[in-house]
Amino acid sequence: MCSSDLFNGKLFGLAVRGQHMLNLDLPPIVWRLLVGERPTLADLRGVDVHGAALLSAVEQASDDTSLNAAAPDARWCVRACDGSLIELRENGAKELLKFEDRDEWLVLAKQARLVDEWAESTTAIRQGLAAVLPLSLLSFLSGVELERQVCGARELDIALLKRSEERRVGKECRSRW
Repeated sequence: MCSSDLFNGKLFGLAVRGQHMLNLDLPPIVWRLLVGERPTLADLRGVDVHGAALLSAVEQASDDTSLNAAAPDARWCVRACDGSLIELRENGAKELLKFEDRDEWLVLAKQARLVDEWAESTTAIRQGLAAVLPLSLLSFLSGVELERQVCGARELDIALLKRSEERRVGKECRSRW
């Protein structure tokens, strides 16, 4: 377990508790996993376009020919975001994927890419959060809501900015707008 992830989890908890926003840009897949939501292929696409495309291609194949055309040389392994090889079965890097096995491959590949690959970091972050906040709180939040609690809103409210922004000219305050 990475101590920096544990520390980051504590920072996230302090940000929520103290209403201090952190300037972070983590992918949605992380926020979803932190609150216990199941990530989607779209979440994976946000961090690994090619990996998500491979999963989609295998999922959409209708026979051996279309599988070989969409994913030639597909094997019982996938690449993680860091480039490391994740074998889905023993010696999977040496075994070609056959169409009749694609359903099993998809289950294992999605589990590896959408959950297992992130498990160590998200577990440590959750432990850090638990040091500051009750983890039961996370069950009431979506990934988007947790991100907003930790980082604030991503959108800038121009109307609010215009109403609150003033400039000083001599002894007077004037709005720029």
